[in-house]
Order: sequence, then structure tokens, then C-alpha cells
Amino acid sequence: MRWRSLSYALGRSLRYVWANEPDAKWLRVTLDQIIGRPIADVLGQQAFEALRPHFERVLRSERVEYQEKLISPGSASVGY
Repeated sequence: MRWRSLSYALGRSLRYVWANEPDAKWLRVTLDQIIGRPIADVLGQQAFEALRPHFERVLRSERVEYQEKLISPGSASVGY
């Protein structure tokens, strides 16, 4: 099992506005398949629901740090 940190930027619409190549590789997609898409479409609804409370706090201008275990779609690798 591998552990990694995801690094990305999200807009108020909860869509990806930026991601890096390691994120795309972990998700097994291209950057073009991430940028501009809703989080739920990229990570899956279950992962999105697990992360949603953190995103909502950020949108309320709160400082947020968190760790969540996420299984990469289509693989057994895990990210935090």
C-alpha cells in the first residue's frame, strides 16, 4: 500500500481548477480529465462525500487541515 498527499486547487463550484501530474497518475487519468470537472466526477461520489465537510469549511473561510484515506479509483492505492 502506498501513501501520498494530493495537491490540487478547487473553485467555489467544487470543480478542479488545478492539479499536478502525480495527481493525474494516481487517479489514472490525464490532467485534461481533471481540470474543470466536479470533484465527485473525478474522485467518485463516496470520496466526495467524505471530503465535502472539509471543502465547505474552506468555503466559509476557515483554515482547514485534514487527513482522509481515499482509495484511488480502479486501484488499491491509498492517498491522504
